[in-house]
Amino acid sequence: MALIIFTLRLAIGILLFPMFLLNLLGLWNRICKKWFPYFLRRFTVMYNEQMGGKKRELFSNLPEFAGPSGKLSLLEVGCGTGANFKFYPAGCRVTCIDPNPNFEKFLIKSVAENRHLQFERFVVAAGENMQQVADGSMDVVVCTLVLCSVQNPEQILQEVCRVLRPGGAFYFLEHVAAESSTWNYFWQQVLDPAWYLLFDGCNLTRQSWKALERARFSKLELQHLQAPLPVELARRHTFVVIPTACGSDLSPCKMETGKGIAGFMTVVSYGLYTLKNRRDQKMSIHLIHMRVAAQGCVVGAVTLGVLYSMYKDYIRPRFFNVSKK
Repeated sequence: MALIIFTLRLAIGILLFPMFLLNLLGLWNRICKKWFPYFLRRFTVMYNEQMGGKKRELFSNLPEFAGPSGKLSLLEVGCGTGANFKFYPAGCRVTCIDPNPNFEKFLIKSVAENRHLQFERFVVAAGENMQQVADGSMDVVVCTLVLCSVQNPEQILQEVCRVLRPGGAFYFLEHVAAESSTWNYFWQQVLDPAWYLLFDGCNLTRQSWKALERARFSKLELQHLQAPLPVELARRHTFVVIPTACGSDLSPCKMETGKGIAGFMTVVSYGLYTLKNRRDQKMSIHLIHMRVAAQGCVVGAVTLGVLYSMYKDYIRPRFFNVSKK
């Protein structure tokens, strides 16, 4: 099977030799960045017609994650032409981030067509490095048809965790690899190298849900579906709404753990120092007492850290209407 896939890839490579040559010379990426927004503008019209019902279902509970001010702060990673704007609730404050600056003029047009939104800004940056977005500043992060084309999905999910406030949510929709025993998966493997170049780094065979499973989300319930799309190779989708605690600051726990380790070292040091004055006390009993005291320091400090983190990230924001600073 691997030989058949290689042979078919070679045949496609010969047919598309000019494109591969331009890529080898470092020119194709610049060309693709220019034309891809025009293609995506047309594609998203068709995609929203076919997937509009599923998107409405996906985004139906967005208002539930509004912050204490009552306003919903939303970050869309890989915003493209703004295809999701019409599905967002009125008054939503939208920040967009995308590495391709050529999307901006299409994005401005989408903003003009969706005046129910409060557009904040467009940031030209890769999702793997969103330094312009502050920690814990977003109620919701949206990522649709993006992880298929990024260099490092795990890094993007780490950034998502960083910018989300405690109790916020991550909305995810992505086309993924077909099941390995199907003909769809066979042709995905055959076409993947050419598809990658034609569609700005899109991977047909990426199993994006595995990156989600490895991320630090507090709750994850993935759903797979067959999208009603004319392109059968991209029909299998994964979508999920993740209410998450991954954006929470774990520093109190780390701080208390550090205190526990410091207490542990203090007890051990003191115990070793007093060994010379143990007189008739059996050494084994002395060491047992020292070990119990040291373990108590560590366990107690870690427990306090966890309890404080739970209070700060979940109890206080929910019951005392206090947002994270």
